[in-house]
Amino acid sequence: MNSPNEGTPLIRVAQNDEGTSLSWIFRWTPVELLVVLHTVTIVALGTVQTFYVIDETAKKHGQKHIVRHAENACYPGNITNTSHINDTSSIIQKESAEIIMYLGFCSTFASVIPIFLLGYLSDFFGRRVMYITSICGTVFKELILLLTVLLRLPIWVLYIGQIGFAFTGTFSGSMVQIFATVSDITPPGKKRAFRITVVRRSEC
Repeated sequence: MNSPNEGTPLIRVAQNDEGTSLSWIFRWTPVELLVVLHTVTIVALGTVQTFYVIDETAKKHGQKHIVRHAENACYPGNITNTSHINDTSSIIQKESAEIIMYLGFCSTFASVIPIFLLGYLSDFFGRRVMYITSICGTVFKELILLLTVLLRLPIWVLYIGQIGFAFTGTFSGSMVQIFATVSDITPPGKKRAFRITVVRRSEC
């Protein structure tokens, strides 16, 4: 039995009549577009989550809509003593930063094992299935975020979305599938290296 070399895909692709191991459908899979759309979604809604946490924390300390009226909150007119305002602002910033840190830690720490499992399972069930699994986790997280913002739900509801996001591998889990797919459908050599570089740049 021949052992696979570096250029052998982990997932077999049926050869066509001309003997080419890759059909045009697989060769032109727009994974770069998927990476860009996924990245934009996470970054854009991540900003919404940050502002919501700050806004809700400010309300808890009697400063309504501190993000929307940040200038007025920091430089109120006709007030000579602003020390208490500065103290409140520092408390809000500290608590908001801690909440945002815990949200990020929740998804990052809990996703360590699922990322390895997704990579292993993709060798048996296919890259597409595992990539869709990761995408479903992202959709779940963003739906929880949108419902929380629209319905003004408590901040702790965001942790539900983060946990669901973590159990499906987070963004890193989806990138594992993307890089594996590129390696499977692209011939070894300069073409593979170039496309992996393009995917990496699309992520950034």
